[in-house]
Amino acid sequence: IIDEVGFNEISPLESKLFFQLIDIDIQKGLQYLSNITFDKWSQILGNDEIITKAILDRILHYSYLFNITDQSYRIKDKIRPLQTEDS
Repeated sequence: IIDEVGFNEISPLESKLFFQLIDIDIQKGLQYLSNITFDKWSQILGNDEIITKAILDRILHYSYLFNITDQSYRIKDKIRPLQTEDS
C-alpha cells in the first residue's frame, strides 16, 4: 500500500524513481491512496506532465477506482454535533 500520495510534493528525481517502482511492480497488487484528484497529480510529482501521465497510465491500467466522499473513518466517530445552550 502506498498511502497519502500527494501529502508531500516530491522532486522530479523522486517522481522518476516513483515511476520506476510502479513500472516494476505494476501487476503485484499495489494499492495507492490519495486525497488528490488525478488532475492535480502533476503538481505533486515535480510539475512534470510527462512523468505524471506515465505514472497514472500504469496505475490506472490494472486498477479499480474507489472514490470515497464520506468523512474520514479515523475521525467519524469522534465528531459530535455541537450542543447549544438549549440542549
